[in-house]
Amino acid sequence: MVKVSKEFKLISAIAVISVILSFIVHGSIQAETLVTTFSVFTGSLYGAALIMIYNTDNKYISKFYKYLTVGFSGSAILTISFILLFKQGFSSIKVLNMLGKMFYITSFYQPCTLIFSFKNQDKEINYQRLILINIVFVLTSLAISYSDKIAFFNNVKALEVSINRDIVILLLASCYVYAWYLANSKKSNKNIEKRILFYINNYIISRVFILIVIIGTNPSKSTLRILFMYLLILIGDYFMVKILVSKIICQPEQIIYKELLDKSNSLKETVIELSKAKKDIEDNAEKSLKVINNIPVGILVLNDSKISFANEELLKMFNIVDKRVLIGKKLTDLIENSNTDFNMAMYHDKKIEKLNFSFNNVKLICSLHLVKVETLGGDDHIAIVENLSAKISIQKLHDQMERHKEQEVVKDDFLANLSHEFKTPINVIYSAIQMEDLSKRTGNISAITKYNDIIKKNCYRLIKLINNFIDATRLQQRTIKTSFKAINIVSLVEDTTMSVISYAENKGLTMTFDTDNEEIYVNADNLLIERVVLNLISNAIKYNKDNGHIDVLIETNENEACVKVKDTGIGISKEHQNRMFNRYERLDKKLAREKEGSGLGLNIVKEIIDLHKGRIEVISEEGGGTTISFSLPILKEGEFSYDYNDTSNCEIDSKLKYTAEVEMSDIME
Repeated sequence: MVKVSKEFKLISAIAVISVILSFIVHGSIQAETLVTTFSVFTGSLYGAALIMIYNTDNKYISKFYKYLTVGFSGSAILTISFILLFKQGFSSIKVLNMLGKMFYITSFYQPCTLIFSFKNQDKEINYQRLILINIVFVLTSLAISYSDKIAFFNNVKALEVSINRDIVILLLASCYVYAWYLANSKKSNKNIEKRILFYINNYIISRVFILIVIIGTNPSKSTLRILFMYLLILIGDYFMVKILVSKIICQPEQIIYKELLDKSNSLKETVIELSKAKKDIEDNAEKSLKVINNIPVGILVLNDSKISFANEELLKMFNIVDKRVLIGKKLTDLIENSNTDFNMAMYHDKKIEKLNFSFNNVKLICSLHLVKVETLGGDDHIAIVENLSAKISIQKLHDQMERHKEQEVVKDDFLANLSHEFKTPINVIYSAIQMEDLSKRTGNISAITKYNDIIKKNCYRLIKLINNFIDATRLQQRTIKTSFKAINIVSLVEDTTMSVISYAENKGLTMTFDTDNEEIYVNADNLLIERVVLNLISNAIKYNKDNGHIDVLIETNENEACVKVKDTGIGISKEHQNRMFNRYERLDKKLAREKEGSGLGLNIVKEIIDLHKGRIEVISEEGGGTTISFSLPILKEGEFSYDYNDTSNCEIDSKLKYTAEVEMSDIME
């Protein structure tokens, strides 16, 4: 009951507005104004239905509502066409004839649309053809309505119907009764909501009331009767358009939202389940790995007779630091004087008590037990190797303890230096920002450029530190991205040297470049080689003496190009030369506090040269300067194309300038 009252409140409001509009326009209640208002509203509603027809291909809309929308869209055109007649008033017999014809045509068409929609709600009908039929019907109806050959009234006063009115009304009533039957039949309304059926029944009731008005009222009171009939039309059309709006616009969005919400919840549950499963697998794998690594015997996993895994105990047995030297080897590579045709099938689930093992200059007497394991990839084996002669000497224990102590010392020094290296530029940047704020407040705008340069320099220092840490790990793991191509090493080294001469001059140093050949081509990554050269020059500047000199030389022999960076600096002791390329190594603690750096530079240089299959050498003595040289294989004529440069000189210079600023950031004033 609440819903009905709301609907009629809205319709009553429209009627009141129509009356007020009539008083404003004419100073009295004019039937033409009221009917026009009703017709505009009705026509607008069905105009909306006509626009909604473009959504009929939506898979979320029932065929029943699609057919309903197509049919009732024609009523919009007919209803709006009524307005053109109202300007002539209701006193004209011609106007009444037209209105009568349009009214009865529309009255027949709407229940037929309802019946058609109920009967075909499970059938697939071509919408374009349906729309075309609807357009033809509307045009035909308009032609009939505006034709003078078919008349409904003989004269204005008597308003006598020229055709048998009772037969027409009977047929109309039959259509509405049949539509009501379909709306309330469980067979035809099984897919339609009760709320929608309620609206359909209200629509039919309003139309039946119109028929009652036609039969039961005096034709002479045409104006009042037409007003009342159009009010009933407005009520019925309101319920019908409400059905179309709720099902064509609102319902698809609600269904899509619900489907998306359900899928979202399903995906969330799947992600949670996968995350749990992944965590369980990782936890189990980690636990299994810990157990295997803690087993006090050597364990090898063999895939196709090749080693794919070795536990920590086996690595310790053969003093293997990097397990990669073992991966891919055959079991026979570990057995001394073994026949390469060692048949593992002969020893399945059998234990060989004594075998001589030899690997990595370590000889052991061990037992061997092979266990066959069936996997998805085929037959694999687990080899259990037990050391029978392992006797760790006191000296060996002592050496291990000493190495451990040294590693701890190096680690502690590195962590302390790391804290300092990061803290210093951050503090400087923070201080510079504070000074910039002060300069802004005092109006000293020129000082901001100075502090911006300080911030830029220290940002470069942080970038260099971060790049060194990331690239050191990538180089060690061989995961760094490279782009090898034929490059002229002379041009590269010369350009790199020239780009940093100003840094040397700022420190009171002189620097020269010389070569015995103008074109030497090597297969290399130019960015990585630039970094090597910049790092070596940076060290030569950093550890040089006052008014010192730096020579950058390129020498060649038949097979190699050798790049040398020679300085007149403090030199390196023989003891330190053996470990200067170690990771995190800084040679002199006193200098480490005075000179900035992470201790990763020379390690990165060594890794880059190794990546290029080159060699690196150091010649130095304390107080006598240092010469660090690296050699790369020369490409022979015909092994490369001269058209190797795919970047503009401007872009190369820009990149080189940036790289130089980053690498020299810890020596800039």
